[in-house]
Amino acid sequence: MDKIIISQELYFLLYSVIFGVFIGVYYDLFRFLRELGVNSQKAVIIQDIFFFLSISVPVFLFFCAVNKGNISLYSLLIMFAGFLIYRYTAGRLTMLIFRLILIPFKAMFKLISGIFKKLRSFFGKRRNEKQIKLHKQTL
Repeated sequence: MDKIIISQELYFLLYSVIFGVFIGVYYDLFRFLRELGVNSQKAVIIQDIFFFLSISVPVFLFFCAVNKGNISLYSLLIMFAGFLIYRYTAGRLTMLIFRLILIPFKAMFKLISGIFKKLRSFFGKRRNEKQIKLHKQTL
């Protein structure tokens, strides 16, 4: 009887670690957004609130399905450990690959935005010159 309970508990802890890894993968989506430039203080607060609200339901359902609804501190800590394992191993590699992929896109975006800034300033000066001419003619 004790062997069954211990093996069930070990499986539950293993599932908790794996679920923590999935939480880490989900959190990477928000890290990608921040890496893309959606990283103002207001945006980060909204992302964090959305992350915690959206992950709380799957965590609760996980406990209902795997542990009959019993939520224990050690299982939350094990789940957090799974998150950290992912974050500091595969999560680092994932972000490195994403940043390498993002480099040419950031350079292209910088080039295109620079062209648009120059065009805007050029046409803005011409518009201002025309407005000054019109204003002088009306005086």
